[in-house]
Amino acid sequence: MRLLSTTAALLIALSLGWASNASAQSSDTKIEASVEGAFVLPLGDWADASGPGLGVIARADIQLQAKLKASARVGYVFHIPKDQNGVDTSTSELLFLGGVMYDLGPVILDAATGFNSWTFKVDGGGFRGDDTETRIALWAGAKVPLGKVEVGANLFVPNLLLTKDEEDTQLGLMATVGYRFL
Repeated sequence: MRLLSTTAALLIALSLGWASNASAQSSDTKIEASVEGAFVLPLGDWADASGPGLGVIARADIQLQAKLKASARVGYVFHIPKDQNGVDTSTSELLFLGGVMYDLGPVILDAATGFNSWTFKVDGGGFRGDDTETRIALWAGAKVPLGKVEVGANLFVPNLLLTKDEEDTQLGLMATVGYRFL
């Protein structure tokens, strides 16, 4: 787990360093940084085991073309525990994502995928513990820019690749409110 986190942080730092070098070489290249607050509403089987989630996501974008940006995101989402017959269960996600955004004018299409360090916690009924797994996450949706503020709605899949032993669907709706400060 530490190796994955360190590798992802290094890749993001290297890509941001490359982006800043590209920006210094070309006046047309634009880099933006933002922070987003996130609200996740789990659906289906995931909603049976976890309550709504709240989180924060840091994002860096680099302008590739007039309407196209590449993005790198690092974030954490914690879900409110859900009581199941006296046992509290919850999940959390530590996200390392890369993606693209395409500006359609009033709306920006947004898609990202990458690593998700997904943790499932159980507390109660004489048992307390957690299990952390590395998964592939995906989100796709749209944002509406309002000056330096962006409001977004996304479909969020914390575990894109289910194994043959996993039958639970993990799908949620994610709302974001972000602020671009660079």
